[in-house]
Amino acid sequence: MSRHREELACLRELAAERLVTLLFSARNPFHNGAAVLREVLCCGPEPAVAVPKMNHTELLGFLNSLLANNRNTIREAKASLQSNATRMLDIRRDEAYARAVLIQLVKSLGGSTRLRCRTPRQYLT
Repeated sequence: MSRHREELACLRELAAERLVTLLFSARNPFHNGAAVLREVLCCGPEPAVAVPKMNHTELLGFLNSLLANNRNTIREAKASLQSNATRMLDIRRDEAYARAVLIQLVKSLGGSTRLRCRTPRQYLT
């Protein structure tokens, strides 16, 4: 946000004059780019630079650049989640294989693969 102090100052000035609607596409209504921008506009520190006057086109350009950055962040998060999901499936497959090998080992040694559970009463005796 520090790179866009002038634009933020302009948005802050615009929000002081009239109602500004912030849209978001995140599933979480509290943790998203619009919520962060609202906090910065309402409660953030005063900008250290003079407030430039932006025309409608410049303001739309700034907002579109914020949207593009959010889309890139979402794309990166999605790729990370897909990678983690793939890794989790690999781990689950490896665990299933290890279980099957262990069962075969127990059977080859003449043991039973059925679990014997003790009831709470058996622990007391």
